[in-house]
Amino acid sequence: TEYVDEKRQQLKQYVLEMKPLEEQHQEIELKARKFVRNCWRTFFGYVVSHCMLVPYLTFWKYSWDIMEPVTYMFNLWTLFMGTWFYLNSSMEFSNEGISESLLRMKKEKLYRKYKFDIERYTLLQEKIAELEDDLFNPEWAMLKSVHPQVPDYIKHIHLTPDQLIKKYHEEETNATNI
Repeated sequence: TEYVDEKRQQLKQYVLEMKPLEEQHQEIELKARKFVRNCWRTFFGYVVSHCMLVPYLTFWKYSWDIMEPVTYMFNLWTLFMGTWFYLNSSMEFSNEGISESLLRMKKEKLYRKYKFDIERYTLLQEKIAELEDDLFNPEWAMLKSVHPQVPDYIKHIHLTPDQLIKKYHEEETNATNI
């Protein structure tokens, strides 16, 4: 029970430290999502105006002979923008890809603007998850004392796949250097 009480105290300490960070993170998330929604609304306005302007200019103001190169250039511009987007973000030029990329870019910008410590935030999330695992299954404490590699395994459960791959590559290079 001392083990469980100690872990509960640590968990309480981390949760209290996490609370202001979580509030700030949710505010940043909300602002970023609002930005993405406004970008899509602006894009929708552009598409509507384009769809209204091209027929008007083609059939009433000018002729197709004049408007054909204009529409070609608009569509070529879209191709260039899609290629530029893919090269800069390595994401698919689709609604989901654009939304995710805009959201990620805006969140990174807001993190810098508000001096949000994302490393500390993710570290606290990992620590809280690890402590919750320990409290959910206290028998791990006995396994940890018998098998020293078990804590590393538990720690790796909460890493993202990219972080896991990086960690395993580091372990391999360290093993080959020894």
